[in-house]
Amino acid sequence: MKKNIFKMTILAFILAVGCKQKETKTETDKATVVEETAETSEEFCFKNEYPYKDGSDMADVMELNFTVNGNDVTGEYNWLPAEKDQRKGSFTGKKSGNNVSGKYVFMQEGIEDTVDISIQLSGDEAQVNGGDASLGLNATLEKIDCE
Repeated sequence: MKKNIFKMTILAFILAVGCKQKETKTETDKATVVEETAETSEEFCFKNEYPYKDGSDMADVMELNFTVNGNDVTGEYNWLPAEKDQRKGSFTGKKSGNNVSGKYVFMQEGIEDTVDISIQLSGDEAQVNGGDASLGLNATLEKIDCE
C-alpha cells in the first residue's frame, strides 16, 4: 500500500513539472509571435517643398507618410500651400510588391471627398495617382527619413 502511494506521489510530481514546463514554452512562443509581428511593420515618408521665388521663407509642401503592416497600409497624404486652402487626408489600403492601392478620404475647402488612390514606389520616389486630374492629387514625391 505504501508503495502505491509513493508511486502515485511521484507520478503526480512528474505530471505537475511536465505541465509547468509546457506552459512556459507556450509563453515563450507567444512572445516570439508578437516580436515577429512588430518586425513586419515598415514606415515610408516622402516630401516635396516648393519655395516661393520672391525670396521669402514661405513654401508650399506636399507630404506622404504611411505604414505597412504585413500587406495593410495606413497613411496620410497632404497638400499644404502656404497661402491657400490646404488638402489634408488619410488613406487605407493594401501593398503588393511596390504598389499601394486604397481609399483616400480628404478635406479641402470645407468639403470632404473620397477617391481611389494608387502609389507606385520606385527607388527614392513615390508616384501618387488618384481621382480626376482636376483634383491635383497626382504627383511624384521624394523619399525622406521618417522623423
